[in-house]
Amino acid sequence: MWLCTSALPEPLESWESTAEGRTNVGEDLSSPEDPPPESLAGTPRIAVVFGVSLFNYISHTLIRYSTPLYFNALGYPEDTYVNFVFYWLTAFIAGSSFSGLLASRYGERRVWSGSLLLFAGLGLLLIHIPGHWMIPFSGLLYGLSAAGQWVGVMAFVQTVTPSKRGRANSFLMIALGAGSFIGAPLGRLLIGMSSGGAPTPEDFALLFWSHVLICVLGAVLVSAVSRHPGPAPHQVSESSWRTNVALLKMPRYLAIVIPLSLMGGPVFQTVNIYLPYRAGAPEIGLMAGAVDQGWAALLTAGYGFQFLGGLAILLIAGRKAGAGMATGVLAAFAVCSLGIGFSPNAYALFVFVALFEFVRQLMRWSQTGYVSEHMPIHLRGPAIGFSTTLSGLSSTLFAYVIKEVFPPGAPNFSSSLPFFIGGSIGVLGALLLLISNKALLKASPPREQQRSDTT
Repeated sequence: MWLCTSALPEPLESWESTAEGRTNVGEDLSSPEDPPPESLAGTPRIAVVFGVSLFNYISHTLIRYSTPLYFNALGYPEDTYVNFVFYWLTAFIAGSSFSGLLASRYGERRVWSGSLLLFAGLGLLLIHIPGHWMIPFSGLLYGLSAAGQWVGVMAFVQTVTPSKRGRANSFLMIALGAGSFIGAPLGRLLIGMSSGGAPTPEDFALLFWSHVLICVLGAVLVSAVSRHPGPAPHQVSESSWRTNVALLKMPRYLAIVIPLSLMGGPVFQTVNIYLPYRAGAPEIGLMAGAVDQGWAALLTAGYGFQFLGGLAILLIAGRKAGAGMATGVLAAFAVCSLGIGFSPNAYALFVFVALFEFVRQLMRWSQTGYVSEHMPIHLRGPAIGFSTTLSGLSSTLFAYVIKEVFPPGAPNFSSSLPFFIGGSIGVLGALLLLISNKALLKASPPREQQRSDTT
């Protein structure tokens, strides 16, 4: 979920954008002075969605916090966490499209609740994990369940009445930030209640059982009381592979997504994959085997500034994500990744992780806003969704290559080098975006002309 980190904004945008694009002459549009009453029938109960989402994100952070420590306590090879994240990321990218199809066919609530039960199964598997050979399956299970939860809840929230949609999305982002902020300290507390020193694998059982309980209760609440009585509103997404192919033929679109999505994705994934190894580096010392010596505090600081980044977006939400902003945010994102990789001590690492998570939120906003600003109105939703897909594909490819080139546990392994590679790709992406803004974007026809040419 946190990789998302990166980034699945299409449920937030696509239905609103395509709805705008479908407005045709002759439709029965209500007068602004006399709007039709909004029915709550079949729409989400925001309070229930907020509560379940809050604990849902707590459970995700419990898994992210505990798995590198747990694998060390089990005595697994040092590259175990890298492989776990790779399979998780691969399944998340593939599962996002699959979950969207399931949501269209069976409903958003069923996808969300079913994914929560699948996520509970991950906790049970980790408690009774039979051996290192189950790590790929565990990662795949995590990725599929995370994709279903994210797509399910985001699609479900969009079915609120139009006047409440903005507030519902804001509450969901607050739940994400607050749950993530709580998760790591809670995880340390749950492990510490069972362990008097260096944790053993058995000391993680209380944490994983807590995760299972959160997921099962969440699934029950989503199924039983998360929606007002009545037929559910029908949502339609008009994105298709034909639309995606058309987008790839647009120089304006390529000028944006190549630097922002394809070259920005590796910056996200370097931190997602290698941050535990950076925290455990000798010069940092926040993690020693299965012992947390500041790992929880590092995650909490990062999530706290991620929450502040979300608040900053609320302050600038009405502004356009211009070329200068998009380029500057991508450059700052890459520089923060480089800072994480070359932090000389724990204090510097705290600073760069906090800044990275703050800029991560701005990166999500600028990517979505910049794509939206330069696309015809009827293509905004598909363009945003496909840019996220491209970012995920580049992230998956980068994750595979980087774990083969820099496997933890190899002789002379340095946790700084992956950050140097990922950050350098991001810096090059910012330079390319700066050049493309002056070349391809100016050469493209205005957005209004593009729309008339494609309709």
